[in-house]
Amino acid sequence: MTSSAREPNWEKIHVAIMAGGGGTRFWPLSRENLPKQFLRFVDNKSMLRLSTERLLGKISPERIWILTNHVYRDLIEEELPEIPAENILVEPSRRDTSAAIMLGTAIIEKSDPDSKMLVLTSDHLIFPQEEFFRTLSAACLALEDRPETLFVFGISPSEPAIHFGYLNRGTHWQDINGLPIYEVSRFVEKPNLAVAKEYFHSGNYYWNSGMFAWKVSTIMDQLRVLLPLHYKGARELQKAWQTPGWPDQLTHVFQNLPKISIDYGVMEKAASVALVEASFEWNDVGTWDALEEIYPQENNNVVLGKHLGIKTKGCIIHSEKQLITTIGLEDLVIVSTDDALLIVPKKEVNQVKGLVNQLKEKGFEKYC
Repeated sequence: MTSSAREPNWEKIHVAIMAGGGGTRFWPLSRENLPKQFLRFVDNKSMLRLSTERLLGKISPERIWILTNHVYRDLIEEELPEIPAENILVEPSRRDTSAAIMLGTAIIEKSDPDSKMLVLTSDHLIFPQEEFFRTLSAACLALEDRPETLFVFGISPSEPAIHFGYLNRGTHWQDINGLPIYEVSRFVEKPNLAVAKEYFHSGNYYWNSGMFAWKVSTIMDQLRVLLPLHYKGARELQKAWQTPGWPDQLTHVFQNLPKISIDYGVMEKAASVALVEASFEWNDVGTWDALEEIYPQENNNVVLGKHLGIKTKGCIIHSEKQLITTIGLEDLVIVSTDDALLIVPKKEVNQVKGLVNQLKEKGFEKYC
């Protein structure tokens, strides 16, 4: 962060990190019991560890909350020993991001009613850190002038990608810390390639990062208006927090919630939504081909593990133990683990999630 950049009062800001996803697009390395946020792609640290460490210079561990699935609690306690155990909020079942964010909002409001809340991801690569905090600062400072607004971080697209949702920017509101802030005209689902090219060349669209900033009282009010079952559940959970009845109440609340994303349930319908143009570099590490942006290439290949190739180029090769040998291959992803082997053209890596679904349907659940 530059010396001239303003900073908010970090003591009144809580961060909820979403860490409950399954991460099936990185199968066979990611599994149901070890999803993407626990994979170690950089500095031999998990994605979750990196996502938490980048906060610790400004946000104390007591104000960092992990939203996760019950399957991952032990893993998270091992990865993040500095985070208080009570700050690991465990969903008894997956009900999409609206439910996870409702849970975090309810407990943060209970502990600090007048606070601001950042909702961040556990499985994206973000750098450099000073630009990350410049962007967070801009959003939190904007909340001081517009406490009724929900803010989303928009990523300036580097290509016409089809695997991200988009934000259509509207009127320019103001710049804070040198970063422009716009009204959001609309949220757009993942487009086809032709539409993505239109968005890219127009200069009026951003990738939706899935990261947000808001006052806890504001998002709670939006839940009341737009997702009344979630709001009712939040109030019930606040009453049960840190009582012996918490586990049963948590299970009861979640089993009655519809599965709905925060974008569809709240952000697309809220009265006041704005985007902060992120100044940091961002990689959602969404599919295997993202590794080409992370690792240096050897003979035009990304190799993690042992590989010997002849006339092999443009491949991504990951092997935990086996030596992989190739001859005359181009533009493939090859991933070998103890019990599974994936071979897929790079242009088809978006199909890996569907492959995992088929494994479950065909009785191969033990490989998932």
